[in-house]
Amino acid sequence: MMTPFRNSRCKAILSDDDWKRHQMENAIIAEQMHDMFILEESAVDTSILPMVAEPDFNPYESKITTSDQKEKLSYLWALKNFMERCTGHGCAKVFANSFTQRVIWALLVTVFVFIFIVQSGLMFVDVSTYPTTLSIMENSKMEMQFPAITICNNNKLRRSELRKLPEGHRLRKSVDMEAVMSGNASTGLNQTYEAELLMEVNELMNDSSWITSSTASNWLTMSSDAETAALGHQWQPGGMLVTCSVDQSQCEQPKVTVERVMSQSYGNCYTVKIPETRKKVGVKRGVSMMVSLEVFEYNPLFAPDASLKLFITEPGRVDGSGRTVVDFSRELTVGPGFKHNVKIDLERRSKLPPPYSECQEYGGTSLYLSKYHCVNHCLNKHKAAYCGCVDDAAFAASEGVDLCTAGQGYMECVAAVELQTRCPCSDPCEELQYTTRLSASKWPISNALVRPITS
Repeated sequence: MMTPFRNSRCKAILSDDDWKRHQMENAIIAEQMHDMFILEESAVDTSILPMVAEPDFNPYESKITTSDQKEKLSYLWALKNFMERCTGHGCAKVFANSFTQRVIWALLVTVFVFIFIVQSGLMFVDVSTYPTTLSIMENSKMEMQFPAITICNNNKLRRSELRKLPEGHRLRKSVDMEAVMSGNASTGLNQTYEAELLMEVNELMNDSSWITSSTASNWLTMSSDAETAALGHQWQPGGMLVTCSVDQSQCEQPKVTVERVMSQSYGNCYTVKIPETRKKVGVKRGVSMMVSLEVFEYNPLFAPDASLKLFITEPGRVDGSGRTVVDFSRELTVGPGFKHNVKIDLERRSKLPPPYSECQEYGGTSLYLSKYHCVNHCLNKHKAAYCGCVDDAAFAASEGVDLCTAGQGYMECVAAVELQTRCPCSDPCEELQYTTRLSASKWPISNALVRPITS
């Protein structure tokens, strides 16, 4: 009697998975070759037969006719074995016995592998763009350095001082034009000069958008730093400041220092600085001032509203000449006849440096102290290059450039430069920003209360 050969000793030393694989390969071999290894029944004790390793046989070898087919089938066989042993979900199901199951699982695995590749690519692109996350933290500090407070009068040059200038002076034209436009018959001007002014006024009146804008005031009162210092509003004595106190005490040096700052739009501005660190806050703390607007000095043609301009800036910002740099782009307007309370909160904003953001470092070793300083310097450089002059008296004095005046096409040139120039000035990486809250009450309710103070 003939029986199939079974090596029980080999099974004993192989793992269950390997043994099952060998049994499957034997079955495939038997089906494909229609033959079996048969041993004759004899008296030989098969239990003591020597252990023989089963051959490493490719079940698809009988169907292979060419070397290319052999290579492809060997890859398929290797892929099948890999998928059957792979721990990934669904991989082993791709080579299931049922054709329907193989198709379904193959589609599922392909779809999810595609999704994985797409998500990995999107994540790589996102990481390569250096994304950032905004983090806001609020910390309450009991101590705070008092900011620099800059006070400007909305009227640039005093009317009384302009009338002292000789007829025909470029700065006096602003008050003489106002007298002519008001129709005052007794202007006291030379008839020839008055006729010239009248012609100029008629030309300006044809361009109402220009004469009613702040540009007209800037150009007709384009004064140098020295002229502004003499003709503009003064701080004291006998100027805008009436009373001043800090923490209900009289303003005295070195407790309080006042510095004159030049503004091309507002003339003489005054920066009040308190070097002490503030440890207490409240209505009775800080600076309290009574300021006179000197409305009788206003030129109603170019300053129709009486008001003060306040600028709250970071203390210690000075340029190369030691002057305080004020950001005139952020103003707070207060009108006469009211008592104003200004509450100041400090916010510190930090951004990650490049390449995470396009911020720029200011101060320290940088040429510019702020974004406003950077933009202003950039525009003035372009104006000096293309127009031959600038409309900033402080820049003109420091750089030795001519100051632009009305006429000769300077206004059009300066306007074109401001419109077309794009300055490479980004937002600061580190910024101290003061937020203000303004409240007001009518003051005084009786003029009798003011007389003892102003007398």
